[in-house]
Amino acid sequence: MQPGSERRDARLEQTCVNEPTFGRLAGASAVVAAGCFFGVGVAESGAISEELGASLLAAQGLFLVPVAIHLWRCLGAEHRAVASASAISGICSLLLWGTAPITGAWHLEAAWIALSAAWWAPTGLLLRRRRRAWGTFTVILGVAAGLDAVVTALEGRIPFWLFAALGGWKLLLSLVWMIWSGITLLRRPVVVSEAAGSR
Repeated sequence: MQPGSERRDARLEQTCVNEPTFGRLAGASAVVAAGCFFGVGVAESGAISEELGASLLAAQGLFLVPVAIHLWRCLGAEHRAVASASAISGICSLLLWGTAPITGAWHLEAAWIALSAAWWAPTGLLLRRRRRAWGTFTVILGVAAGLDAVVTALEGRIPFWLFAALGGWKLLLSLVWMIWSGITLLRRPVVVSEAAGSR
């Protein structure tokens, strides 16, 4: 790595250390996203209007954007290319997901699920260096999202039981991840190495 790159990476990581408020904001956003998840479930049961359910679905994706940005800022110093590529994938996924109720681009569902897999799996691998349990769970979620992307792309061409078995568990894992991420970032918003935290 070139000296200039090292300095930029150090500044990026130190930004995460010096600005924990943004990490707590990301944590709060993840908790709100989890609340929106429950709201979408309520809408699907018919207890609230479909319009409100669509708004909650959009909000769920958009409220996770600060999480993607914060994790990129904290994890980018060691593996900038990987962290940046995964964060871009995540943000694109969340924007496609969040705007689908407005644009009607539901035909892109498999694409945004695949992009979420490309966000969660590499991010989880980087996270394992600092928060092993959270990172490992994030990798598992990324694998689940990858399977979900495949079966979503094949929906209608495979039996429903196979679709549900391979793709359905990603929803539950994503809910757990949102709650876990929210609580973790609210309690410990700085996700960097010990060396960076002591500089």
